[in-house]
Amino acid sequence: MKKNVCFRLAVMVAVMFPLFVSCDKNDGGKKEDPAGTIEANVRNDDRWSFATISLGRYTYTYTYGDGPTEGPLEVGLDIDGSNNFFLRYDGGQGDEMKEKFIANVGSVDGLGYVETIPTSGWSARLAVKPGCGYVIRYRGSENQRPYYTMDAGLERYARFYVVEWVTSTAGGIIGARVKFEPEWTPSK
Repeated sequence: MKKNVCFRLAVMVAVMFPLFVSCDKNDGGKKEDPAGTIEANVRNDDRWSFATISLGRYTYTYTYGDGPTEGPLEVGLDIDGSNNFFLRYDGGQGDEMKEKFIANVGSVDGLGYVETIPTSGWSARLAVKPGCGYVIRYRGSENQRPYYTMDAGLERYARFYVVEWVTSTAGGIIGARVKFEPEWTPSK
């Protein structure tokens, strides 16, 4: 009987020991926001309340210009009155981008968990969902305009995460708080 109790105790210690040894402060910890993360409130009712997201610089040629020109490549992340994300050209000052440049990667624990480029689900408008991560894609081949030409091989990305709804004092939804990383280089 005594041998049986000792054997059971030894097995229990052997099974439980790895649980205590492998526990470390950093195991299971939440990823930190990437360096350069920006936080912004984007309202759903004001054309001039958007987040300007930089995608770096790019080279373009105007139809009536004297050769290539370089400029900042920026899009405006905006929310419509139905709480859908959409993008604007020229850092938000321009018209809506009708191309399918936003994808929802689903529920994640923060911006650092948006790690790869989605292979599907790209849309011009997507529902705002707190706790979800998103990717913005900008391709030169999809952005040729009548008045300028850009490098068709240009491809840039940014990622963002919806932290929470922004509500009015009366409790209605007036926008969302987002964190984003401009000029993101995905791991693909």
